[in-house]
Amino acid sequence: MRIRQAFHSFLAAIAFAFAIYPVYAQSSGVPLAQRLSIYKQDVREPAFKKVGAGISVRAGVEFDFAGQTLVIAADTPITLPTLTAGTDYRIAVKADNSFQAYTYSDSLPDGAAVVGGFHYLPGGYPTSLGQAGDWTATLLEWSIWDLNLRPSCADPRGMTRIGHSGVWIDIYFQGNSSIADGVSRNNDTILTGGNPPVIPADFGGNGTARYTTMNWWEANEHLRQWGKRMPTYAEMSVAAFGTNEKAGRGAHPVKTGLNTANWGTSSDPNFTSKFGLIQATGVLWIWTADLSDWQGTPTTNTWGWQAYDVTGGRGKAILQNDADLTSLLFGASWVYQITTSPTGVAGVAGSRSVETIETLWDNSENIAMRGACNSYIRY
Repeated sequence: MRIRQAFHSFLAAIAFAFAIYPVYAQSSGVPLAQRLSIYKQDVREPAFKKVGAGISVRAGVEFDFAGQTLVIAADTPITLPTLTAGTDYRIAVKADNSFQAYTYSDSLPDGAAVVGGFHYLPGGYPTSLGQAGDWTATLLEWSIWDLNLRPSCADPRGMTRIGHSGVWIDIYFQGNSSIADGVSRNNDTILTGGNPPVIPADFGGNGTARYTTMNWWEANEHLRQWGKRMPTYAEMSVAAFGTNEKAGRGAHPVKTGLNTANWGTSSDPNFTSKFGLIQATGVLWIWTADLSDWQGTPTTNTWGWQAYDVTGGRGKAILQNDADLTSLLFGASWVYQITTSPTGVAGVAGSRSVETIETLWDNSENIAMRGACNSYIRY
């Protein structure tokens, strides 16, 4: 590592930024992107990379702040604390020019600036199709972000980058704790039709009152509150690559992560994707952004259109006779086991599994949600 100019000036400038952004300096650090620039050879890759069980700053990366430049001449290891499974970490550059990872509850040392972060996954993830995950906690390379490459939502925690697709998706299902900030977390009670989210303040909520259901519209409102959206079916079919195909969990998971107490025919590590999505398929269906006009069995010989009062009092849905407006559900739920299921349908679950008959106003304890957003890329 070499210093192009006296780096104490660089750190003094960062300290000045803390006076302007004191809250963000101790959280995600993202607003510092307005003043701190990172220069990389490939803008589609983060400034940091996984190396073995650790993480390093890439050789050739430059950090510019207030006219001062720090150049990384060789891959530089980042000092790590004892990592905890299912935890998000921030990466900070310190006053001695070194880089260190901190939890979000840790206080940063004077003069340190957050420049990125990552997630420590509760289990291993596959690298190819047909290779299952495992119970060994590991640093998720696809969760690594920096100020120039990160999720476009307000909080980058609990998300993973889906290769070079330009999309980030929640590692876990949205859970009870995500009601406060939209972050997906490990070991969290999953939000479903049986455990609906709190009505967001943006949509008239008082901070405590919950929806009575979690239909498509209500899941959408919850995610939009935090700058996220539902993933599309196309995005999920890529994000779930590497999961155990044509297999179901065999029991409702209740919580996010790798549960050890209540699995049925197959345990959670089997359903981790290459990009680190936990419980990616065969566990719970999720709502997607894609809609379909499903035609049921005709009950009349007369073709025509009708207005249906199905939106919770917010207008009506005009549909063809006997048609339903549905969402493409993704992934299949736990009931679809390897060879048998309560519905008599085998091998349904997988990375291209889809269901087209669930209406937007339906509600089920077997339908969950994940948030998605596009990449923020600063050139």
